[in-house]
Amino acid sequence: MVHYLLSSLTGTSSETLHAHGSIITAKEGQLKEFRIGSEQFPMSLIYATSSRICPLCYKEDGISRIYWDLRSYTVCHIHGCKLIGRCTDCDRDIGWDQGHRKCRCGLKIEAMQATAVSSTVERDHCGLLALATMHTLRPWRPPTD
Repeated sequence: MVHYLLSSLTGTSSETLHAHGSIITAKEGQLKEFRIGSEQFPMSLIYATSSRICPLCYKEDGISRIYWDLRSYTVCHIHGCKLIGRCTDCDRDIGWDQGHRKCRCGLKIEAMQATAVSSTVERDHCGLLALATMHTLRPWRPPTD
């Protein structure tokens, strides 16, 4: 339903919008799986009720990456820092209800402290996860007039 509304507002096909989102599928009243592009995964592989963010990526462009939701994606492969799931000032969870802009205490996401990780193995692993995740998405093309 949301895809159809966004499609009409943006001029982007609902199929393209569907392919670019993390869609949770309800089965028997419980959340069982989610989708990235055309791939489906068990809910146990993602953070569904909380979020984790690279404050440096967010500072650059204000965009949340779909692979940040994967439990095994722990280090930003671009900046080599740990993803944060709690405010570095007040230690509250960073939840979806804040819209990734700031913590309830008022600290902006981009102002949160990033912690560098020295493990290149972990960084490379997360880079492969990001690449695999992005590979499942169809390329987005802006609508033509």
